[in-house]
Amino acid sequence: GAVDAADIYYTSTDKIINRGQMDFGAAYIQDEYSFLGGKARLVAGLRFDYAHFHGGEFSIEYPSEINSFMAPYQINAIETTTWTALSPKIGLQYKPTIETRVYSGYSRGFRPSILDDMCRSGRIRGGFKIANPNLKPETIDNLELGFDSRLFGYLRVAASGYYSMGHDFMYYTSTGQTIDMGYAINPVSRRENISKVEIYGFEAELSTQPLNWLMIFANYAYTHSQIKDYEVVNPLVDFNLTGKFLTDVAPHIFSAGVNINVGRIKASAYCKYTDSMWINDSNGFDDTYLFAYKYPSVFQVDTKISGKVWNTIWASISVQNVFDVKYYESKGSVNPGRFITG
Repeated sequence: GAVDAADIYYTSTDKIINRGQMDFGAAYIQDEYSFLGGKARLVAGLRFDYAHFHGGEFSIEYPSEINSFMAPYQINAIETTTWTALSPKIGLQYKPTIETRVYSGYSRGFRPSILDDMCRSGRIRGGFKIANPNLKPETIDNLELGFDSRLFGYLRVAASGYYSMGHDFMYYTSTGQTIDMGYAINPVSRRENISKVEIYGFEAELSTQPLNWLMIFANYAYTHSQIKDYEVVNPLVDFNLTGKFLTDVAPHIFSAGVNINVGRIKASAYCKYTDSMWINDSNGFDDTYLFAYKYPSVFQVDTKISGKVWNTIWASISVQNVFDVKYYESKGSVNPGRFITG
């Protein structure tokens, strides 16, 4: 992947340049083995990843007053870097019946940074972020155990649990600074590597089709995401995030819905509850905009109805956020409210 971009201002002299290139390569081997008469299957694999970053730059040509605040963040030549990784995976599946499956697995993931976080400083939703050319790839070790089954021919149930440990986890953290962007005083963030992050959770799903024209479904998800080890680089500026919870992650999410299909008419209704989420990385009180520790929980309802008008022509109308609930989504952005399309 590569980026060679520039923000060119036709009403001023500014030209903001950000460029960089990431070359990827990967090779993997995988094998599987069936036993117990085909009811059980073991899959194992190993993947090799190669990533090479080069040609990075963030610079401003002839900055005017409107963008002069970004001048200190220029990086004329970012150091070339190469990373490699070996990522194993193994999975075991057992099907005691055609309608029931039990599975478990372990895998390791490897992900280099996106170029935008390494090569570009600029406005983001909720503030301003500065480039971090020293970002290392993150790795995550994941364990999963689950099952799914169909009961009585029309009831499907599924559940799974997982445990993940992330190393060098890439995460936006506050620099403790604010910046005057001309229209507001906004916090400054920077994508950093968190030494160790623990994430575990549980998911459950239930769906049924008691009638040919009716389907009902519901699901629930629980997530625990916490920083277990954070390296403080500068005690005068950095906040020790060890023990803090990740922002923009709802511990509890519940959703349910119904689909109806009768003749030429299709209709659906869907509701979702999202639990409260921490606003900032320090899990502290936001005394600038929201005056709270967390974004409040929210309950939203969406609907859609469509009909076959003629031959292959369909007409439809959908309403998102039926009750026009105003709430914060993340990074201080406000949901637009009721949204109707047709």
